[in-house]
This record gives sequence, C-alpha cells and structure tokens, in this order.
Amino acid sequence: MNALFKLSFAAPLLILGCKPLTQTQVQEFKEFRETTRQSVQIGLPNLQRALAAAKLTPVQISAVKHTLATDTYNEEQRTHLSISLGALSRAQCEVAAKVYADGWKAGLSGVDCSTANGQKNFILDDFLTPVMQATVRHTFIPEKSQSTRALTNDERKQYGISAGGEVMIVSTAETNCWSTAYEVMRRASGPNPVYTIHNLLPEEIDLRLTGPELTKPLIEKVSAAALKSGMSSAGIAFGDFVVVRDRKKAMELGTKSDIQHVTVMIDEGLVFERVGTDKIFPMRIALLDDVLKDYSSANFEVRRLLKDFPNPQKENFSRNVKNSAEGTVYEVTIELKDLVLSQGQTGRYSLPQSVYAPPKAAQ
Repeated sequence: MNALFKLSFAAPLLILGCKPLTQTQVQEFKEFRETTRQSVQIGLPNLQRALAAAKLTPVQISAVKHTLATDTYNEEQRTHLSISLGALSRAQCEVAAKVYADGWKAGLSGVDCSTANGQKNFILDDFLTPVMQATVRHTFIPEKSQSTRALTNDERKQYGISAGGEVMIVSTAETNCWSTAYEVMRRASGPNPVYTIHNLLPEEIDLRLTGPELTKPLIEKVSAAALKSGMSSAGIAFGDFVVVRDRKKAMELGTKSDIQHVTVMIDEGLVFERVGTDKIFPMRIALLDDVLKDYSSANFEVRRLLKDFPNPQKENFSRNVKNSAEGTVYEVTIELKDLVLSQGQTGRYSLPQSVYAPPKAAQ
C-alpha cells in the first residue's frame, strides 16, 4: 500500500463531492522478461494423488525458477515458476482440469482436453483461472491523478482549521496482494471474462477475506512450520488462500487490519500472488516456502470460499479523510477498470492488447 494510504486512512471519514478528473491514457500492464533459469523440484501432490485415485499414470513435472527483470528490493520476489506437465492423455488432462480451476466451475480455465492425445504438451497455466493466465509475469502500473482546491469557511470550521487549508482530490487505479487474490477468487468466467482492476482498502480486508458469510477457516493462526505440516490433513485445494497476519507490523504501519499479505493456493506448497502495489511487483507463481520467508514474525491461516466474492463496486472504494495537522482534507477515490480478457486458439486467456498502449497526452 502506498504512503498516501498509510497516512490517510487512520483519520476520520468525510464525504465531499468533486468533478471527474481528466484521465491520461497510459500503458497499464507490463510483462516482465524472464532472465536467469534454475531447475527446481516440485511435487504437485494434489494432482498426483488425483491421478493415482483415477488409476492414471503420474505426470512428468518439469519446473524452472526464473528471475524476472524487475527492480524489487527483495530478490526472492523477483522469481517466477514455469511448470510443464509434459504430454498428457485426455484422461490425465481432465483430471488436472478438475484439480485446478475447473474444479471450481466447469470450463473456467478454457482448457480443451479433447486435443490431449498423449503427444501434446501442457503447462500448469493451461489449468488456471482466466485472470491467472492473463496476468502471470505481468505487473499493473498504478495510475493516479490529483488536484487541489481551497477549503471553504464552513469546511475550516468543521475541521478546526483556523486559516488556509485545502482539499487534496486523488483518483487512483491500482492493485495489490489482496485485491489480486480477490479477483483470482472471484471466478470471472464465460466467453468474455472480465478482470476488474481495483484495490481493497484496510477497512475492507477482514470484512471481505475473512468474513464468515464468505469464507471459512481450514487452518487458523499458526506458525509457518505448523502451516506447512497441516496442509495435507486440512485437505488444501486450488483456490484456498493463505492469510498472513502480523499485529506488530500493523501497529508500526498504523493500519486498521493486521493482514499483511494474501496468497492463493494452486497446489499444496504452490501459490499465485502479487506482493505489493508498486509496478515493480509481478503477478507470479511461487513456492509457498519462498513466500513464508518474508514473514518471520507473522502467523498464518488458510481459508476457503463459501460463495463467490461479489463484483467490486466503485462506490464501495471511495474514502474521504482529513489530516487537520496539515490543514489538508484528502478525498480519495479508488477507480475500477474493467478489462475483457481474450482467449486464444490454445484456449488460454490473455490481456487485451490495448493495455500495452504507449502513453498519450490527456485531451
């Protein structure tokens, strides 16, 4: 979360009106190049157990850990896993589809198992959700515009600002770890699935991601070691998500929730995530072990959706706050951006080409 939100949302809320701001068309997404390669061993235990139960041959997994060409301060956060499942038979393909995205909703991944003939190679991406397929190895470049106006006399009286003062009007489109998880788990599907760029604010995190009407706990507030040892017995499945809680860090940052990170399970020990708002952070496939290294003082829980997350609404993400010590009232609007995903001949989904457009001057 950026510095503006860290500062602002600890303050009381105020509702103000403002005129729409002119938006500049910008390059919204960037795909990172893969640089160094390192072969790694992974197991995909959920998939292999399902194949064994169906009396089918295990898949031959080949995994490579790439370093992505991004400037994140944490070297481990630059890595991404490319995972090949090799040549699959139709029966193996259908089992894989049910273990992963199609186990949530039939046909969600778009994978066409009728083409599997024991000679065609598949990658793990083929069996993920449309949003995962389209955004992996990408980053969203935050978009922000701002303007100011002077406080009125009535507003100065209301906020105890004796003289001067201003309203800072901020309009921003961005995404972070928990809003990425939210969109992945929202199960956007159909012939033209829509990926909505948005950002959950601190006061919504617990309500949306841990509220009992939407999710249930499978593992509750344990150490990293207990989390890993409890995965198999808890029956972790695709789409379950890990919530990282760190009360000490929340107090240091002044945030209303102690949730520091959310990452989505693909298979036991394997996750999909984005770790921050900044454009340096990629959407990626990563080992859970690598994620846990960043949160040595945290505790963890695993939760499962009881029903789909609702579509985000713009009005739910507008927050207005004041910082009277500076004589400034912040009016912050979180924009929503709907992107219709494209489906190629292989069945995999991708972002529309318009998101890679070069910047253009505002009209």
